[in-house]
Amino acid sequence: ADLTAAGGASVFAGHVNWRGATGPFAELWDEKIGGAITVVDVRGKTWRYKISQLVTVHKNDLPQRADELFGPSGPHRVVLVTCGGRWVGGPQGYEENRVAIADPA
Repeated sequence: ADLTAAGGASVFAGHVNWRGATGPFAELWDEKIGGAITVVDVRGKTWRYKISQLVTVHKNDLPQRADELFGPSGPHRVVLVTCGGRWVGGPQGYEENRVAIADPA
């Protein structure tokens, strides 16, 4: 599918760490506004995005902000999500989520 033709958010979630190893989205905690994100589709076409927002959300606040951050309305954007902050264990795992929102470059 043509990523730029769709409206709303294309959401990608990834681990901050896994079984003692650094996860693929750990770098979201060090990313800056204006950072580049590249997505390669199944046909090998490259899509480029620039980070416009970095949001740290407490897990308890995520449901109320889900439509704002991940919703299907608005212009096309890529949203990357990972966990982090303090480890609290149980089903919650980490206390926070890091969300990077990127617009077509």
